[in-house]
This record gives sequence, C-alpha cells and structure tokens, in this order.
Amino acid sequence: MRLGHRVLSLASFAPLAFFAFIPNANAADEPTAPAPAAPQPPTPQTPGSAAASSATPKAEEAPLSTVGTGLAPAPTPPEAPKAPPIPAERREEPRKASDGPPKFEFMALLQPQFVDTLANSAASPNVDPATGALPPGISANDVVARSDGSTTNAMGFRMRRTRLTLKLNPVPEASAKFDVELFPFLTPGTLWRDAFITGRAKWSSEVTSEFNVGSFKVPFNMEELESSRTRPFIERSIGTRVFFPGDRDTGIWMQTRALKKRLQINLAVVNGVTQIEKAYSLMPDLNRAKDFTVHLNYDFGPLDVGASFYGGAGQIVDAVQLRTKTYLRWAAHGEATLHHTFVKELGPTKLFLEGTVARNMDRGTIYASGAPTIPANFNDNVANQKTGLAYFARLEQRLGRQFIAGFRYDSYWSDLSQSNSSYHGLTPMFGVYFIEQLRWSAEYSYIVDNVRAAGAKAPGRELQVITTYLTANFEL
Repeated sequence: MRLGHRVLSLASFAPLAFFAFIPNANAADEPTAPAPAAPQPPTPQTPGSAAASSATPKAEEAPLSTVGTGLAPAPTPPEAPKAPPIPAERREEPRKASDGPPKFEFMALLQPQFVDTLANSAASPNVDPATGALPPGISANDVVARSDGSTTNAMGFRMRRTRLTLKLNPVPEASAKFDVELFPFLTPGTLWRDAFITGRAKWSSEVTSEFNVGSFKVPFNMEELESSRTRPFIERSIGTRVFFPGDRDTGIWMQTRALKKRLQINLAVVNGVTQIEKAYSLMPDLNRAKDFTVHLNYDFGPLDVGASFYGGAGQIVDAVQLRTKTYLRWAAHGEATLHHTFVKELGPTKLFLEGTVARNMDRGTIYASGAPTIPANFNDNVANQKTGLAYFARLEQRLGRQFIAGFRYDSYWSDLSQSNSSYHGLTPMFGVYFIEQLRWSAEYSYIVDNVRAAGAKAPGRELQVITTYLTANFEL
C-alpha cells in the first residue's frame, strides 16, 4: 500500500510537465528553387537537311499548337518560391566576431522537484539516536515530530535550485559573474554561489588564460566543474558531495587553455572551507594555512583524460574548551570521458569514469563520523584520520532531439581500513526535452549505506529515492 500511495503521489507532478510543454518551434527547411537549366549550344545543321527546313519550328520557339500532333503540351516550369520579407527590426548588421560577448548576460535556473524517500528500519529518520531502534508503534516511514518543530516527512514538492545569474562584460579582457540562490536547499535565507571577477590574457594564438578572484567552484575534477544547468542528474555523485559540499570556496583560480583548447590546466589557492560548512559565511577560513588544487585535462577528440591533486589543512574547533586543532588532508584523482556520436539519428553518447583516493577529506557535513576529531591528549595528532575512496561511472545517451536516458553507479568507502564502511548507489534516469532549455526528468535511486564510525557495526541502511523534476535553463 505504501508504494502504491507514493506512485499516485508521483503522478501528481505530471501536470507540471504538461503545462511546461512548449511545441517544437523549429520549422522544416524551406524548399530550394531548382537551378535553371544551362542553355544548350545549337546543333550544327547541314544544308538541305530536313532539320534545316523552314517548316520546322526553331528549338527555342514553342509550337503554335499541339492539337492533332499527338504531342503533350510543354510543361510549365515551376516558379521559385519567394522568400518572406525580412522584418524591418531584423535589418540590423549581424554581430561580428570581433565584437566579443554582449555587455550583459542574464541566466535563470529553476528546478521544481517532487521527491519521495522510502527507508528501511535502519535508515529511518524515526530511529531513536539513543537506542538506535524505532519507538514502539512507529514504522520506518511514519511521519513524527522533531524537537526543532519540524517533522520526519520525506515526501513532497520543493525547489531544488532557484538561481539567477548576471554576468557583466565591460571589455573583452575582464568580466564579473554573480550567481545567487534565492531559496537555497536546506539553508534559510538567500545564498550567493559564484561571485568572482575574471581577467583574461592571450599569451599567443594557442595559449590563453583566465584569472578568477572570488567565490567559485573548486576546480578539482570534471564533475565538480560541470554545471547543474547541463548535468542530466539532479545531484552530483556521493564522493564529490562528501569532499566538496556546496561546491564553492573562496580564493584565486587560474584556468589556461592551450594546444587548440585541447589542454586545460586549472590551478587554484583557496581557503579550504566550502559553502555548506558552518564557518563559511561567518569566518571563511579558520586557520592560516591555505589549500591548493591542480587539475589537468586533455581532449583527444572522442576521449579526454585528466588528473588532479588537492592538498591543504583542515581544522577542528572545540567550542567547549575553546581550542582548535589542525590536520593535513589531500586527494588524488583520475578521470576519463568518452564523448562521441555513434548513431547520428540518436545523438551523442557520453561515458564518464572518475575515481578519487582521499585522506581526511570528509568534512563531516553528510556523515558526522567522517571528519577527524580532537585526541584525548591534545598534543597528539588528531584522531579518526581515514583514507577513503570514491568513484562513479555514468552513461548518458541522447535519443533523438527530444529524449535522453542515463545510468549512474556511484560509491564511497569512508575508511579503507574498515571492512565495508561504504555507500553504493544505482540511479537510472529518463528525460524529455520540450525545448533544449526545458527538460522534464525522472530518477530512481537504490542506495545501500553502511558508512559508520570506526569499530561500529554495519548499520545496513537501505533507501529508495523516487524523484521527478523540471529543469528550466533560460538565457538572455
């Protein structure tokens, strides 16, 4: 009964897709006029021949009548279609390549979402944290009250993303970008995402660089840099969300492209505190050390490969005894992406493979037991240090102009020294493009989550997440 009730609830989101439908505005190509036949040179005639007789009409003259001759009238050549007149407002000169980007660029990203989560007893939000069991008479997916005034309801409509982006391009050599989240998910108030200034340098015809200063996505891997505007899955993989919650950090970032833009080099120095972490807006960095990252990617055509490294220092703040402890952290990453159109009628195929080995990169935003802790003896090294592993494989296939299908497997091992302290997720998806900027999608995720503290028993949490949503990505 529970699943049936939720399928009906999921169907309630269908009207959104219906009202969002916009007919395809691409008209068929105009027919082209047939090319005029080339004039034929006159055939030489010999004197006295029948063809030279004056009774025979000239080749370029039509016969006076075809009645009684057994000949069909000569067909009238079709008239070439007339092109529609160009409206007066479209007679302006086209933009030249030297003009550069427009002075102002405005973008909006909206993702209204319906989501429902089914949990087993171990994964239920109703579990008593003291006993680790469900209260008497309460099932895993019942709705109960919480002490903060909320409930444990896991089904409903929400705005996953509501972003407005403004980009200013006063000159080709410099620009500024502002990206604001109007109703940030799981965070009260308005939140700014990207907010940085860009300066551009052209070292040669083959090498260009962009220097960005402000708040930006940490340039660690391709999934982190990939925009939510174009990613067909509504969330990033579990490893990226654990290592870089909120995606953004504050600092300096240089991106260089060379070798006909096939080689991309990213270098950045950042505070080391991402947006979802508590101190981000109050104090963007809690220690003097700064983190750095380098990311390289080369596009061979149908295949690109890359590697990256992140290094820096994290910190633990003891608000009771007013003390802080720092520790080293690092991550090494490899990636490969196949992008090719194997069947022209279908469209492009993309296969992503990424993997990361990380030391102390879990920031404790998803798993409270993930981050290091202050040791019993304050002068000792921090406790709960762990080496983890995250990887995912993602397949996307366009199905003509209006459909897309995909599948992702993502995994995170929080501590390689502990048996089966891991997360595994399987997510198929399907999407329909009403226009290229408006897509309806549906996803189903099956998750087995055994991430836990060192020495604890595997909890055996199982989750089923059903979601459907619209992605509107409009630009002016």
